[in-house]
Amino acid sequence: MFIIRALVAVTSVAALLLAAAGTWYWRASRSCLPQISGTLSLPGLRAAVEVRRDARGIPHLTAESAEDLFFAQGFVTAQDRMFQMDILRRDALGELSEVVGIDAVGRDVRHRRLGYRAVCERAYDKLTGETRLAMDRFAEGVTAYVAHQDGVLPFEFRLLRYEPRPWTPIDTMAIGKLMAEQLNTTYETDLLRAEFSDLDPALFADLFPDHSRYDVPIFGEDPKSDDEVFDEMLGPLGKAGNGPVDATFRTVAHTVEGPDASAGAEPLVQGSNNWVVDGSRTVSHKPLLANDPHLPLALPPIWYAMQLTLRDGSLDVAGVTFPGAPGIVIGHNRRIAWGVTNFGPDVQDLFAEQFDETGRRYKVGDGWAEATVHSEVVRVRKPGFTTEVEEWPIEIVSTRHGPIVKDSGGVKYALRWTALDDVSEAPPFLAVNRAGSWNEFTEALRSYPGPMQSFVYADVDGNIGYYAAGNVPIRKSGDGIFPVPGANGASDWTGYVPFEQLPHAFNPSAGYLISANNRIVGDSVREFYTKMWMSPFRARRIRDLLFVATRMTPDETNRIQNDTYSYPDHIFARTVAKLAEARVKAGDPESKTWESLLEFIGGWDGRLEIDSVSATVAVRMRRQFVDRVLEGRLGARATQYSYYGRDTFIVKLIEERPARWLPDGVADWETVLLDAFTATRDNLTRELGPNPSTWRYGRINTLVLAHPLGRIPRLAGLLNLPAMELDGGPASIKALGVVRGSGPSMRLVVDLADFDRTTLVLPSGNSGQHASEHYGDQAEDWRVGRTGPLHFTEGAVASATVAVLRLEPGS
Repeated sequence: MFIIRALVAVTSVAALLLAAAGTWYWRASRSCLPQISGTLSLPGLRAAVEVRRDARGIPHLTAESAEDLFFAQGFVTAQDRMFQMDILRRDALGELSEVVGIDAVGRDVRHRRLGYRAVCERAYDKLTGETRLAMDRFAEGVTAYVAHQDGVLPFEFRLLRYEPRPWTPIDTMAIGKLMAEQLNTTYETDLLRAEFSDLDPALFADLFPDHSRYDVPIFGEDPKSDDEVFDEMLGPLGKAGNGPVDATFRTVAHTVEGPDASAGAEPLVQGSNNWVVDGSRTVSHKPLLANDPHLPLALPPIWYAMQLTLRDGSLDVAGVTFPGAPGIVIGHNRRIAWGVTNFGPDVQDLFAEQFDETGRRYKVGDGWAEATVHSEVVRVRKPGFTTEVEEWPIEIVSTRHGPIVKDSGGVKYALRWTALDDVSEAPPFLAVNRAGSWNEFTEALRSYPGPMQSFVYADVDGNIGYYAAGNVPIRKSGDGIFPVPGANGASDWTGYVPFEQLPHAFNPSAGYLISANNRIVGDSVREFYTKMWMSPFRARRIRDLLFVATRMTPDETNRIQNDTYSYPDHIFARTVAKLAEARVKAGDPESKTWESLLEFIGGWDGRLEIDSVSATVAVRMRRQFVDRVLEGRLGARATQYSYYGRDTFIVKLIEERPARWLPDGVADWETVLLDAFTATRDNLTRELGPNPSTWRYGRINTLVLAHPLGRIPRLAGLLNLPAMELDGGPASIKALGVVRGSGPSMRLVVDLADFDRTTLVLPSGNSGQHASEHYGDQAEDWRVGRTGPLHFTEGAVASATVAVLRLEPGS
């Protein structure tokens, strides 16, 4: 969002000029569209490369050698995503202000302090073999695209009046650090815990839960068995056939689609779903693998779909990658498939350092150590329609624990973080691309530093597996959930959890494996990973559906990905309905209001569907209820509360309704609930009109996929996609985050029986060029839960090809 604000500030004048130059825009936006057919000569290629595109603009590259394949991948990716790639690398390296102005200075300073460039330069020096080759050749391919265009660059560059500098491997690696930051930033929660540490211990424990009775760990054991928890979970909602798992789901999930609704003060969380089932649960008797990572939704999407093939067959891999990175990050080759979700370990610790009056020395034990201090210059574009820049000097200070990232009340906090080690996130993925077995796959993951991911695996031999890979610190003492003193070294890191001890599973007897950012490890596991697990309800729901599934197909798997049932909202509605029924039966003076409430949510099935009025009332009432409770106990600090496990707390709150959370001066919980309902009804009347039948859920769940420049009014109609009404919610499998701004960044289903039945859909399209037909051609499919083919075999790719570009060596 900050990038959007910055871009808006620097391009507003340009937009006014553009409004009077429609013909120029038309020509400029089309002249830069990539050449997708014919022949194109490129200096730097050793031999010809064939690029075949299908009807959705997905490129399938075939080359004689790896060095030409990665060169061509860089060139083709830049054809579709050059502006996005440039913004990503500038963000990571602290260079955004140079093109977007003062609004990005804070972000640039943050990333300069973290030192991504220096970390990546040291990591690059350690690269060898095909990894280094891939990095170098990809960068050369991107630079070849810029040179080939000879100034006829994507429209955004011309509007902002700058040209991208040559691409380097450091740029690629820095984007990896940016993703690590997005997925594994936990130190802000450490500060939040410290802010709330003065609360009664019971209130504090409620606000920051790390367990739920709905948890479904897959590594280690809890005191209760999985089956006991499963039966207990079904208790308040009804057994299979009469509750969340109805007869429809004995074969497949209910078909619906959706976004994010009940957010309130919910944090922006990067959740995801993945699962894999073995042949005992599929029609084909071969595994099926599903993955839909939840990341910020924008134009273009964070994923780029493609296939990379060497003619000798030694590499043939398809799926998605990050724009700016060689290889495939999520997908399959001829033998194996894999998907990822964020594990979310606590890999960031804050150390409160004691500095002397000079600000150059800090306390270590009984003595002092010299801090590492150096200066850098942030180039900041001047306001208005100018390309002139100012130079802003900044000072960067680091201790033995890491860079100083926060100075609060005279206390300077240094950040220890696994991503600041001198390693790259990319090499393991390139090795995974070539893996052909579980042993080769896990060996590739052995060197993966993070951000720690939950990898699911399947192969053509029928095996399925799970591995949580990434560096997890071992601390001398403590668990790092609060800032700790830096001087005494008592909480310093001593190493990382050995790879063999990380959570993993292979061919489980249940026939499936699931991860959805939930608590993966049981209480019997000794190693500490985190106390900040995301709420378990998406994982719980996936387990519900797979538990009864015996004849899965790719289509049915896709329908599960689009399931809109929300445990937290349904538990809330069912609990409230029971209390309402009891009040009506007892002749409560407010019986008419309770009856009105029951008319709205009494028979609701918990599915957040576009046309559901019950969903609208339940979601909004739940938010009202939570706001009242938090404000009653936390006062002004209620707005600061933002936690991954927030839904875990809210579900426990409504189920148990403990006296410690009842607002002062309120007689009982029913009073809080009735007040929340009447406020919800009044607010919806003002917002949506007096007729409740028009309070459709889709009206409060509207999403606009916006280009970074699309918030400029005069550009919005050109660059943004039309508003979408969505169903689903943050705790449903189809977790679309309208309020939080995150959701399924792609949906992938891989069929190990026939790779040509693999499907993939992106939120918008594969091209970042807004004049391209593939800028938004997948958006409606993504919205309603449809998907499309990811062709793989030679015959399927040839049949689906609509354009062929031959890249030839040039001089």
